[in-house]
Amino acid sequence: MLLQLLRSWGSRCFVVVGEVVVAIATPVVVVIGALVVAIASTVVVVVGAVVGAVVVVVGAVVVVVAAVVGAVDVVVVGAVVVAIATPVVNGYWGSSRCSCWGSSCLQLPKQLLGQ
Repeated sequence: MLLQLLRSWGSRCFVVVGEVVVAIATPVVVVIGALVVAIASTVVVVVGAVVGAVVVVVGAVVVVVAAVVGAVDVVVVGAVVVAIATPVVNGYWGSSRCSCWGSSCLQLPKQLLGQ
C-alpha cells in the first residue's frame, strides 16, 4: 500500500515537475526564437544593404572606367588621324601644286586658282 502510494505520488510529482518545466521553457523558447528571427532579419537586411552598396559602387566604377576608356579611345583615334593626316596635308600644301596668292601669300592649290 505504501509502495503504491509512493508510486502514485512519484508519478504525480514527475507530472507536476514536467508541467513546470514546460511552463517555464515555452516562453523562453518563444523569446529566443523571436530574438533569433529578429537578429537574422537584421543581418539579412544589413547584408542586403551592403551588397546593394557594393553593386552601386561597382556600377559607378564601371561607368568611370567606361568614360576613361572612351576618352582614351577618342584621344588615341584623334592622334592616329592627326598622325596620318599631317604628312598628307603637308605633302599636298607644300608641293608644287600650291601657289603663293595675295599679300599674305596664302598657300592655295593651283586648282582653286585656276592654274
